[in-house]
Parts: sequence; C-alpha cells; structure tokens
Amino acid sequence: MPKVQVIDPSGVRKPGQIDFQPIPVNRYQKSVKDERAHFSDAEFKAIYHDMVLIREFETMLNLIKTRGSTTAHPTTTRGRHTSPSARSRQRWGWPGR
Repeated sequence: MPKVQVIDPSGVRKPGQIDFQPIPVNRYQKSVKDERAHFSDAEFKAIYHDMVLIREFETMLNLIKTRGSTTAHPTTTRGRHTSPSARSRQRWGWPGR
C-alpha cells in the first residue's frame, strides 16, 4: 500500500453496494437532529466516549507500528540493573542471584 495515496471523499463516500450478495454501503443518511428522538443526551455522550476510546486505541496501534512506541521516548529493557533489588545488591556489594 503506498504511503501517499489520493482518495476523493466524494467518490469513496457515495452510497453504493458490493456485488457478490447485496450489502448496503454508506446508506445511513440520518443527521444528529433525526437521531435526537431515539437517544438521550447521556447516550450520545456514551457513544462519543466510545468513539474517542476507539480512536485513541487506533492511534496507539499506529504509533507502535510506525515508531515502535506510543510515547516520544521508546522504552528499552536494560537488563537486571533496572530492578530495585538488583540495584541495592550492587550498592552494598552483595552477589546477584
């Protein structure tokens, strides 16, 4: 898959179907005004919350795929000296396990 790919939203988002067995695609055309009768404010907030969590998860997966980490500083394991017990053993001259 190319990293730079031109996608025309008007062409991609127009209603249509996939033709092996008819499956509706992008047919949902209702606005938030239309859905106000079916959902309460609390339910809309819960839907928004779920959408934000899904987006955050997708972003984290993409960062792991592209950077190898979800933060600006990649984490690395440096061996036994990162454990507090090993550090205190070294400080006092005790042998390791």
